[in-house]
Amino acid sequence: PHLYLHLHLHLHLPSISISLSSSLSFFFFFSLSLSLSFSPLPPPPPPFSLSPMAQLWEFVLFALVGLGLEVVFTSTWDFIVQKSHLGKETKHLHGYSSVWYVPVYGLPVLLFDALHLELLPMNYYVRGLCYMVLFWIIEYSWMLTLRLMLGQSPSEDNYYKSDYHVHGLVRLDFIPAHIAVGFFYEWLYVNLRGI
Repeated sequence: PHLYLHLHLHLHLPSISISLSSSLSFFFFFSLSLSLSFSPLPPPPPPFSLSPMAQLWEFVLFALVGLGLEVVFTSTWDFIVQKSHLGKETKHLHGYSSVWYVPVYGLPVLLFDALHLELLPMNYYVRGLCYMVLFWIIEYSWMLTLRLMLGQSPSEDNYYKSDYHVHGLVRLDFIPAHIAVGFFYEWLYVNLRGI
């Protein structure tokens, strides 16, 4: 006699479909299958306009989420870099950002409003590339503006310490972070708008 247990999990995210199933019998026979497929999102519905207050709320929401993500990212990045490269032990995980970055993190919601009909039907890899380029353009432009206004952007000293900076305004080694934030913002936008 066999005791047979079957578990099937299917998770479908907007651009990733994951299917996991496993079987377990009394004799400890175990089978596991995992399929992962990337597909473009379905075509979005026609655009609709929000009231100015709703647009302001979304801008503030995206800005606060972006600032929070940056604090988590910088604390984790500094922990890894200081421990592996400088030999310093840091346990406090202090993260940081600047209120000057609110436009950098709030602007993507306005870009999604303008570009979502073109972006969302594209495949996963093309969207990732688009998000990376858009973040570079936004960050480079805003950091240059801050340099002209303030004499120096808030991140400039840290960026110059990297071998992968571009004019001290953007860092090429942050490519994965830019892509990840782009997809997180996509997820946030799609769920806010019910697309």
